[in-house]
Amino acid sequence: MHHHGNPTSPCLLEAIGSGTVDAVFDEGVPVWGPAALAAGMRFLALDPDVVDHMSRLGFRNATLPAHQFPGLTADVATLDFSGWPVFTRQDLEDEAAHAVCAAIAVRAPLIPVDQTEPLDIRQLCNESPACPIDAPLHPGAEQFFRERGYL
Repeated sequence: MHHHGNPTSPCLLEAIGSGTVDAVFDEGVPVWGPAALAAGMRFLALDPDVVDHMSRLGFRNATLPAHQFPGLTADVATLDFSGWPVFTRQDLEDEAAHAVCAAIAVRAPLIPVDQTEPLDIRQLCNESPACPIDAPLHPGAEQFFRERGYL
């Protein structure tokens, strides 16, 4: 078994390229997926019943489109783990949620992410493929994002 810090870890890409791993179970497919396909690995689609069950539990259905991955011959059904949700209790005080967002913003350059660019705080509060918004923003978080011009 091989462990690595995150999908952009050079040791993961080295292990894929050298053939010392037989499978990869990790998000961040756009980062390591092309290397895996180039090394002769293949993506395994989830069974439709599994996708349906997981979507009922709150996971997003997703598709890895063949046109985005050279070497992939068909779309692959999967689940989406995109984004960086921070869940709180609904009754968390607005000031506390505001402070959490401020702390994340200050530390954003140091937060490891599964992409090639550093974390952009705008991604935390605006719907996008990289960061879907599946729950409403806490009022304190929304206030923080509006004050900073992110919304």
